[in-house]
Amino acid sequence: MGIKKYVFFSLIFIVAVLGYLLYIQAGDYKFEIFDYSLELPIAIWVILPVAVLFVATLFHLMFYSVKFYILKTSIKNDKIKLIDLIQKKLCGCEFNKQFTTSEFKDLADILIKLSIIDGKEKPVFADENITKLITTIKEIKDGKYKDIKEFSLDKDCEIVMLNSLNKAQNDETYALNIIKKSQNHDELLIKIAFKSLLSKNKIGDIKPYLANITLSNDMFLELISANAKENKELIFSNEEILTMCKSLDLNRNDYLKIARSYIKTMSPEQLSNLYEQFYTIDEDSSDGYLYVLFELGMLDDVREILSNSKKDEYTRFKVLMQLKEAGKYYNYDSLF
Repeated sequence: MGIKKYVFFSLIFIVAVLGYLLYIQAGDYKFEIFDYSLELPIAIWVILPVAVLFVATLFHLMFYSVKFYILKTSIKNDKIKLIDLIQKKLCGCEFNKQFTTSEFKDLADILIKLSIIDGKEKPVFADENITKLITTIKEIKDGKYKDIKEFSLDKDCEIVMLNSLNKAQNDETYALNIIKKSQNHDELLIKIAFKSLLSKNKIGDIKPYLANITLSNDMFLELISANAKENKELIFSNEEILTMCKSLDLNRNDYLKIARSYIKTMSPEQLSNLYEQFYTIDEDSSDGYLYVLFELGMLDDVREILSNSKKDEYTRFKVLMQLKEAGKYYNYDSLF
């Protein structure tokens, strides 16, 4: 029974009893204890304990109504937090809120430890936002870029970062803005934007901002490969290449890749000069240097390097030299 109904019917009962007792004129009753006495109408003596019981019961009902209201509010708030937890779990975000009710605390603890597995069928949940979020996440994981502003996700969520990577791969304007303002973006996003632009033959758009980018070895090699496909007048100068190499840790294979990229597009004079400088700076460039010398037919320089090498050094180039001296015209790429 609700408090309002209880008060209403209780007052009717009290008034009815009081009215009946007054109607029948029940008289007075004197209460005595030791030297103390109290005389009141019998109607009052009857109504008094009823009124006390009414007030006590009213306070009891009010107490549990307030307690129930607090519990109901806590459950409502915890439900909102639980939905937020599921969304953050789906997106790889951190969840730092605390639950009030023990039941939701236990459920949240289980959810935090669970991994949500992608299914083939489109998920449908009672909460439309979660259904929409999961569908959106699936599309993002499939490589699509989606507008996720409505979900109010933290920028450091895994799914937000993946969505940015997708946009960098598919949106040239966005990718170029990342390169222009590389100081505002993380290394992985810059790398994806950089490679995306190169794959779309946008090396000309990247060149003005190379000084703002910290190149990794693979980014540099992809840049060189793209540059080697441009017109000869757009080929990097040796100074530009050497400047970019200063912050890199290139190995023998890397130097060989650079030589192979430029062998057909860079002028022989520039290429030989570049590898002479490489050779004086880093001994690991020797394979690339020998490759260039062989391809340019500078065999005297090749002989000088090979004659001053150890027996187990440059074995491939020594084999190639023996074949050339025997009149067998092979090049490095055809043999190795």
